[in-house]
Amino acid sequence: MDISYKYKKTDGSTSGSILTLPKHSTAELYDGDHVTYFVISNFVDYSNLSISNVPSKILFKISNSSLNRLNYTKGNLVGYSRVKKEEFGNGHEIKEYSSPSSISDTYGVATIHASGSWENAVSNWIQFQIDYGFFPSISESNEVLRGNLLNHYIFNNEDKLLKHTNYIFDRKKIDSIRISENRNYSINCLIGLSGNIYRNIERNELVAINKYDYLQGNILENKEQYTYNPLNGLITEKSFLTSNQRTAKLTFTYPKENSTENFIQNLFTQNRISTPIKTINYIDNTKIKETKINYNEFNGKIEPSLVEVFYGESIEAVPVITFEAYDSKANPLQYKTTNNITTALLWGNNKTKLVSKVIGATYNELIATNIDLGIVNNPNSENELNIELNKIQNSFENNPLVHVETYIHKPHVGVAHITDTRNQTSSFQYDNFNRFSLSKDNNGNIITKSDYHLKKLQTYPISLSGFLDFKYIGNNQYKVTANATGGSGNYSYQWGANCYSNFETSTSSNIYILPSHQQPLPNINNFPCYDNQNRSVPVTCKIIDNIENIEIIRTVVMDRIIETPSPIFRVYLNKTGQKQVTVTTYDGSENYSHQWKENNGSYSPLSSNNTYSIQTILECEDEGGVPVVITCRTVDNITGEVLVGVIIIYETAGCQG
Repeated sequence: MDISYKYKKTDGSTSGSILTLPKHSTAELYDGDHVTYFVISNFVDYSNLSISNVPSKILFKISNSSLNRLNYTKGNLVGYSRVKKEEFGNGHEIKEYSSPSSISDTYGVATIHASGSWENAVSNWIQFQIDYGFFPSISESNEVLRGNLLNHYIFNNEDKLLKHTNYIFDRKKIDSIRISENRNYSINCLIGLSGNIYRNIERNELVAINKYDYLQGNILENKEQYTYNPLNGLITEKSFLTSNQRTAKLTFTYPKENSTENFIQNLFTQNRISTPIKTINYIDNTKIKETKINYNEFNGKIEPSLVEVFYGESIEAVPVITFEAYDSKANPLQYKTTNNITTALLWGNNKTKLVSKVIGATYNELIATNIDLGIVNNPNSENELNIELNKIQNSFENNPLVHVETYIHKPHVGVAHITDTRNQTSSFQYDNFNRFSLSKDNNGNIITKSDYHLKKLQTYPISLSGFLDFKYIGNNQYKVTANATGGSGNYSYQWGANCYSNFETSTSSNIYILPSHQQPLPNINNFPCYDNQNRSVPVTCKIIDNIENIEIIRTVVMDRIIETPSPIFRVYLNKTGQKQVTVTTYDGSENYSHQWKENNGSYSPLSSNNTYSIQTILECEDEGGVPVVITCRTVDNITGEVLVGVIIIYETAGCQG
């Protein structure tokens, strides 16, 4: 799966914004001869004081931390208003966020209360600090409005809109504190802020989600609405229309003060009020189901003890899950589900990671396998932990009513090995940056793999800039687009593909179509060549400003893609009897010949026989049996097309499963 992310607006410019750059220096006036500070007075001329005309008697004091208040977007200095995620050959999606570039913090206005011959000097000096970002230093934060997901669009591979989701927010200011700032100078003047600046206690609540599905020219619309508690901001109700246009509603109940149930009062006393203890489902205001979470004391802590469901208006509860034990860190150790099956859990790595799940056994039975809990909590190596977990596997391997799962984690990275109830182990690997790299099955076969490529940033001249964008358009072709900005706006382009020694003739077209699987050519040094041309296709474009006579060169590298045409017919293998396999063909000439092979044997001669009788004795999968592999090679006698089908067969009669 090849996925790319682009953080650009529709005009090709970046969608990222930095509202305020950190300042690491302050500007102070001083006496250049004696390096002593002096007061602003009427005999000093500050008429030309500005950022672009800094006088010699200004000292910049450097700090190792930012001296000004920074504007954040969701806790980050950089925020993006538009992100495009494209999966090559499978469409793309676009997410739009409330833009940091248009939502800045609200700053107070600096005012000067001074009189006399030094008033202009004071004004110019303070204005310099304002322009440079040092004063005023307080503001009303609008971060809650920045970086919220507003729209989500999904397109197919033909750029046709399939789905649009719109998110609506409502800013709620719960409480606020008025603040102000004054600065006194030794020349009997007061520098302050006009207007009111507030520190707010607030929320930006998601109040509605509008969903639009575009199906064969029709628009299917669905709306969700949310209601919140005005005091604590917890969601109290969610409503939406079902597919058959009925109104569905969920209501949520949280721990409340002075409750008649002791465990609810205990939760409220501990400020644990954000988790619902009751959820009720309605359809057209008719109660359908009520889910309730009960709590009890375990090891001195209040934890969930029972999840029960009341259907309709029934007062009889149906237990869904019962928690029977917790450890000292509030990890569940044992629970029982509706079918009365007990499950035991073992926690390791200082009780922070689940390392074993045993279905059909109690926690005491799990501990009785003689595992060393000290090693489980603090293993010296994966192998040392694996030895302990194998004790659990071995203890229950002959008990068909008990199923064991084990997990080995790589500290601070992720899961390294998972052994399932069939004793099949999957492994997971990570690169040097602790990013997921690949996963393998029990036999060492690669199941999934992720590659990361650090792209070199392109540097742009001030007068002329541009970047190359590309898209796979099918039929073994890429479409590359040169996006130029700046300069005179009168551009021409010279293209070169796959390390050609010379650019092609200049053209006014900023679009270039080329094969997606060009053959490697000899290394040429005119512009970047790549030693992995068997996997990549590089394209270079020289963007020329025809008026200012300026040119820049941009290169983009695309993955090599080779599409093979699909056969004009299909085959399907199916077990049609206890030991019989039949091949069915579709969409071809209806004139076929077949060759059959069992396991690693040889193909049979070509014949019209579409049925094969299995010779090997079949074994049961659940008893560790070995499957029989049947392969059929089918030839379309008219077109000559060939397809191979494979089916794996186990015994199904008389097996334990």
